[in-house]
Amino acid sequence: MVTVRIHGGLGNQMFQYAMGRSLSLRAHDGLELDPTSLFDPTRWKYLTPRTYALDIVFNITPKLSLPSRVVRTLKIPYATRVWRRYYPEVFAKLGAWRYVREEGFPFKPELLDLRGNVYLDGFWQTEKYFEECADTIRNDFTFRNRLSGGAAAIAEDIRQTNSVCVHIRRGDNANNPMSQRTHILAPTQYYDDAIKVMKQKVNGAIKAFVFSDDTAWCRENLKLGVEQVFVGDEYAGLEARDHLQLMSLCKHFIIPESSFSWWAAWLSPNKGKVVIAPDPWFKVPTIDTRDIIPDSWVKVDIRQ
Repeated sequence: MVTVRIHGGLGNQMFQYAMGRSLSLRAHDGLELDPTSLFDPTRWKYLTPRTYALDIVFNITPKLSLPSRVVRTLKIPYATRVWRRYYPEVFAKLGAWRYVREEGFPFKPELLDLRGNVYLDGFWQTEKYFEECADTIRNDFTFRNRLSGGAAAIAEDIRQTNSVCVHIRRGDNANNPMSQRTHILAPTQYYDDAIKVMKQKVNGAIKAFVFSDDTAWCRENLKLGVEQVFVGDEYAGLEARDHLQLMSLCKHFIIPESSFSWWAAWLSPNKGKVVIAPDPWFKVPTIDTRDIIPDSWVKVDIRQ
């Protein structure tokens, strides 16, 4: 059995699911998810609140591990905190499984050869862990709900134009001191440079669809020199699932350091898509992120 810890926002949860799914397919074994940490309200005092969202957003019903189901049902905050912190390693010492903690971001191909009862704890942010089963992952990440109303109209506009998804991530990166230690707030210069690169690589007039958790800031500060459509929170949907779906429909992408928009770009079926991402991915220079950005994507330097 492969058990994978689920934590962080939706984009992180997708990477973790994809890693577990890939390993379970290679091992011809079952898969369980452990989102225990997301049921611990004591964590959100300093961190951005997160919700287990995979089965809300996508047309999948992953099996949750027994401990996480117990925690989700009982909802005892500090018991949950102790449980999520210690039980994976305690169970490993009892011989229930092999506990595998991710050590850094670079791809480690030997992990895909793991067999037997395994508990995976990490982020696993590279397509190299699941590129062999990419079609299965894409099928798993089909959206549960159809777009309707205004979101459906925006989707049609995206389909009919030379659409470029421009994602502006502010939120915790702009306001949370803990996030600011590690994450980079991509400057407006990055988007100016990226749009120039996009114009060089894409034929015809482009139309930028701007997605953000701070649309007001974008309207005031983002001047790309192309037609811009600002897609606000009213079109985000539950757990931002409509934003993700709309973004994935775009033909090309300019993304920040965000696993959410990474997945939007990766899920896009456009074979000729141009995806532009920032370099470096994290603020801390010692973090090795060489495997996060696929080789076919374009990197734009954002170092000041």
